Amino acid sequence: MKERHVSPKDVEEQMRNLRKQGLSLREIARTTGSSISKVQRVVKDVPMAIGLYRKELRAALVEGAIINLETTGLDSDTDDIIAFGFLERNIMTVILRIEAEPAEFHHTVSEKLSGLAHPIYAWDTHFHESFLLAKLRTPVELIDIFEPWRERARAKGLSYPTLDKLVSLPREYLGEEVVSEQGVRSLWKNYVRYQDKRSLLPVNRHCMEDLRQALYLLTFTDVTVDTGL
Repeated sequence: MKERHVSPKDVEEQMRNLRKQGLSLREIARTTGSSISKVQRVVKDVPMAIGLYRKELRAALVEGAIINLETTGLDSDTDDIIAFGFLERNIMTVILRIEAEPAEFHHTVSEKLSGLAHPIYAWDTHFHESFLLAKLRTPVELIDIFEPWRERARAKGLSYPTLDKLVSLPREYLGEEVVSEQGVRSLWKNYVRYQDKRSLLPVNRHCMEDLRQALYLLTFTDVTVDTGL
């Protein structure tokens, strides 16, 4: 049986379809066996409603998942979700709203959330649960990885712990710029105003860094983390 010949036009059509699905330039290049520069040239005019970014880690969560939301503010009634990140096993995934209407993005997040392994971990679970309920109409029971540290901080008269206080990033030690939660919201406002997708790249990076920090924090609890990958 003769193998079907794949023409350059077929490959370019595949690139455009993958871009519509939200895949990054790097993922499209890897999938199609093409250079990133070629992918960029082919898909530069393809509208992308939702961005989908994945990264493989050298450490893994043995069971369950960790989630992270990036939002336009702290009020679940008036603010909205910008990005939904999650980690299963050793794969981090970020779903980023780009040109999608809120309802379309919420539907996509809801589908991904419903398929996650349990238990589901987060930090500041009240914040995450309130946004998921308000925007997705989905009540979700999350395990708060802050709880042990919150109790110990309270007993010592310390302030409410944050992820950055409990787990610092190597880039901070080196004096490199680290995007804050407020910075994420400013980047989103800049994107909405100027439609420059480059403003969204640090949002994706921040979301993934939060997931890394949360995974590391879990190594100090009784949750099993596999580092033998």
